[in-house]
Amino acid sequence: MASPLRGSQQERIKAQRKSDGSRYAARRQDKTCYIKRRAMFMQLRRNRYLEARSNPNEIGVSFFGRLAKVDRLHKYGLIDEVPPGGPKVQYEQRELLGFTPEDEAMIMDTFLEYVGE
Repeated sequence: MASPLRGSQQERIKAQRKSDGSRYAARRQDKTCYIKRRAMFMQLRRNRYLEARSNPNEIGVSFFGRLAKVDRLHKYGLIDEVPPGGPKVQYEQRELLGFTPEDEAMIMDTFLEYVGE
């Protein structure tokens, strides 16, 4: 059940959408800094960084290592130094992981199939 959930999270990150369907906050335009025009979080959605784990009691999809910090900074809109020791930046709030109504329906259907056997 965790693998299809990870796939749906990857597709949502690729589409630059929050779990409620709205778009991520736009990047801030700054004259002193060049902002690349490609999509944000391109590397984060790869299987290498997005961990799907499960045990008999729970399933989960999460980032690990230093990417967990990147996720946390964007999820809560925290302040961090970019680069370390450099100026502090307030990040826009962007929810990377979350359940959509389709995800919840898929989980419920899988659960009901399992219980029905």
